[in-house]
Amino acid sequence: MNRLWVRIALSFTVTVIFLISLVAVWSAHSTDTAFRGYLARSMAEEQPALVRTLAEYYQSHGSWEGVEALLPNAAGRHGGRGHPPFVILADAEGRVIVGSSSTFPGTHLDAHLLRDAVPIRVRGQMVGYLIFVPPGMQGHRLPEHARAFLTHVQRTLLFTGALAVLLGTIVAIIISRTATAPLQRLVSAARSIGHGDFDRRVPEEGPEEVAEVARAFNEMAHRLKQAEETERQMLADIAHELRTPLSVLQANLQAMLDGVYPLSQAEIAALYDETRLLNRLVEDLQDLALADMGRLSLRRERVDLRGLIQTAVSVFEPAAEARGVELVLDVAENLPPVVGDSERLAQILRNLLSNALRHTPAGGRITLRAYVPLKCPDRVRVEVSDTGEGIPAEMLPHVFDRFWRADSSRARMTGGSGLGLAIARALVEAHGGDVGVESEVGHGTTFWFTLPRLSGGNPHVKNEGRCFNEERSS
Repeated sequence: MNRLWVRIALSFTVTVIFLISLVAVWSAHSTDTAFRGYLARSMAEEQPALVRTLAEYYQSHGSWEGVEALLPNAAGRHGGRGHPPFVILADAEGRVIVGSSSTFPGTHLDAHLLRDAVPIRVRGQMVGYLIFVPPGMQGHRLPEHARAFLTHVQRTLLFTGALAVLLGTIVAIIISRTATAPLQRLVSAARSIGHGDFDRRVPEEGPEEVAEVARAFNEMAHRLKQAEETERQMLADIAHELRTPLSVLQANLQAMLDGVYPLSQAEIAALYDETRLLNRLVEDLQDLALADMGRLSLRRERVDLRGLIQTAVSVFEPAAEARGVELVLDVAENLPPVVGDSERLAQILRNLLSNALRHTPAGGRITLRAYVPLKCPDRVRVEVSDTGEGIPAEMLPHVFDRFWRADSSRARMTGGSGLGLAIARALVEAHGGDVGVESEVGHGTTFWFTLPRLSGGNPHVKNEGRCFNEERSS
């Protein structure tokens, strides 16, 4: 009883039974009433002389007083087989003058009797009603042959109704099973996915609503598979990233214990650097986890982006000079303030500058630009461009993936953890901005991001669109 198709079938069957019963009762009553009217009208058509006689009587007397002598049932001849029909006479208001055992003189005619009555008119004026009751139909009871006819009609209606209920039940079962079959397939596929079979899909067929559910399910299964693969890859990458500094620590400590390395300040400092690398990796992973959960805390405030950029460049200038790389600052003079967390924005700049410095050879140049795009005046765009080796077009969609490196053979010490760009994207999006990359092999790479500007003291600025490849505003 708790199965959906059973409930649908039962609901459909009960509805069919109720409607057919309602139609049957109405049809029986309507047939009975119509049949009685048919008999009365037939009798009226067979005896038009009586109607004329009563009209002449009223015209000559001016009332119905003494009219009983003209009616066949007034003297007690109530009719039987072969006798004249029983009649009921009423005045213009429907009050009975000559009646029967069930229709007493002085009472008013029922609506169903008045409907079948023959009007009596004198000079166009309604003066009375005459009702013909066929023999054996006194007291509203039909004669034997009429009851037999109606009984046959009612049995036919009953049989037809029962047959309709049976066919309706069969159709309800077929329709309900057909309608719920896609749900059964969804249940089976969901159980398979629950057991780890992320390749299971369901046919996208049937009514539009069912097909839409199937498409949504297949899309969900595809994303779950991607998430599962990403999780596995991420766990493998995390294990790999942690293994390198841990192996260095373990090997060096073992060498010190064995007396191979002296217990000197230089060796301890080297081990300390490895612990810092481990700590940075753990902090990066924590930032990404908080961003995924939407719990990355931001202290939104008015930020002077120009001063923030200048500070970041001054921090990286010594490292750039040591590598023989030129740092160029190109910030618009009228750069407006933005809304954001100054510490997180500084982290974005550090990640992008560190990445650019790592991929720019000696003699190269890194340019940091900031301006208001013409097509997006409610945003501030920041670009970090380098003259490095560039990124192949097929790799561009993956540059913000976690643990991705342009050269997979790079070691962690030279290639970074592969989390800096992923963290930069998460932080920009947390600020309500956009982030992207443009690159050409042999000509360098440009990473850019946009932030909402502070307008009229309101930090909650709606993002009216992404800003790609914009020219600087004047």
